[in-house]
Amino acid sequence: MITNGQFADYFITGCKTGRGFSVLLIPRSEGVTTKSIKPSYSATAGTAYGQFDKVMVPVDHLFGEEHQGFTVIMSNFNNERFAMICGSIRGARGIVEECLKWWYQRIVFKRRLVDQPAIRSKLAKMIARVEAAQAWLEQFTEQMVRMSYMEQATHLGGHLALLKSFTTRVAHELADEAVNIFGGRALIQLVWEGVLRTFSEPISLMQYWVVLRRSYPI
Repeated sequence: MITNGQFADYFITGCKTGRGFSVLLIPRSEGVTTKSIKPSYSATAGTAYGQFDKVMVPVDHLFGEEHQGFTVIMSNFNNERFAMICGSIRGARGIVEECLKWWYQRIVFKRRLVDQPAIRSKLAKMIARVEAAQAWLEQFTEQMVRMSYMEQATHLGGHLALLKSFTTRVAHELADEAVNIFGGRALIQLVWEGVLRTFSEPISLMQYWVVLRRSYPI
């Protein structure tokens, strides 16, 4: 299964090669076929099932050294984690923004929802989680700017993995809180098909990746 596989011209692929496996850049050519897969989180991902049948790959399309593909894959995890963290935090901010709009509009017992103490407490906790994640992200961003690629791979892997776990948990909690606060309105397709759904489904995917990492430490 390959993200962007529907329209990709090249495929970065881990292949079994003798003593280990190697990472190859395989061009879309004779023997390469892809079949569309529709994921629940986003059709724009272009996810596809890829098959390679007797494909010829140029020798210079090898990443790193032969049989050392594991090292190549491990060194790229930090960038993937960083991208997921940024997406999770921005999505969480979007949820807070939508909740704020609704809380200022909704009138309950002749008062705006945002004026209710219980709701204000929820709001404070939601914002605190987002800002904590943002501060942590900015700390690592500064380190990534100042460190070399090898230093990042050596020192930041565990920390970024922890932050990824934290931000996806925060995002999931905020999405859940948003559904509770919107109440029955969250069940209306016009609302649910908007921000809440487009955010909740990718978050479920991100949490799945976190669970995988706990089961198979990488």
